Amino acid sequence: MWHRLAASAIFFLALGAAPGAFGQDDPNDPLRKFEKSVKAPPGQQPAAAPAPAPAPRQTDNGYRHDQQSGDLGDELVGDIANVILDAAGQMGALTFQRLTSEADDSVRREPGDILIPFVRYDFFRQSVNASIYANDNRIEAGFGPIAVLLEEYIFHNRATGSGLTIDRQMFLYRMSPSKDFEFDLGLGQTTLAGVERTPLGSFSIPAKLRVAEGVVVEFIPTWSGIMSDYEAALHWGMQYGSLKVGYRYLSTPTANLKGPYAGFALYF
Repeated sequence: MWHRLAASAIFFLALGAAPGAFGQDDPNDPLRKFEKSVKAPPGQQPAAAPAPAPAPRQTDNGYRHDQQSGDLGDELVGDIANVILDAAGQMGALTFQRLTSEADDSVRREPGDILIPFVRYDFFRQSVNASIYANDNRIEAGFGPIAVLLEEYIFHNRATGSGLTIDRQMFLYRMSPSKDFEFDLGLGQTTLAGVERTPLGSFSIPAKLRVAEGVVVEFIPTWSGIMSDYEAALHWGMQYGSLKVGYRYLSTPTANLKGPYAGFALYF
């Protein structure tokens, strides 16, 4: 009995130490290079902006014209923002209506549809190069236009034994006025965990388009600080699940991690 308890303790300690293995600081490791590229070099500060040149003297008519132009610009921006908010509100209302029993058959969401799922789970395995691969686990849960998304995206380097974990938590506002299209707005946080932990604010605009019966194209662009994350996938399946193949590209101004993947999605 005691030797089993000891073995269990060693096992869990090893699990707890596993993230430390991700912290191997090999300067030639692509994972370490990518992690460092996400952060600005220490001590680097943006150069101070030069002092603005004195504005030329204007007449009262000139100042009045500038003030009127500024007011018109502010009004235009405000009008555009109101139009966008109104459209998003209407799209959200249509999305919610698709879940009601009063919805027309042509737009009503059926159980097991990949669009606006109540719960969805995704997994894929990605090949970056001969030494590096990644596993991704993602879960989305919500009702109508409101949902949350949790993701764990882990890179492993066989050559060095190192790794890099990307955790993401997002709030989604989902808009799906028909059975063939969904467009979301996502806001949340992405954390890179390697040698250090680096939290980044994130913004995403995922979209899904049904191109044929059982075939859906999905595109998920996400921006987190200076890191861009572009994912494109093709789903093939039926009610409640699909197989998917795709490509994911993570990039910063000086490094990238990219490659094809294959996996599956389950949804209710």
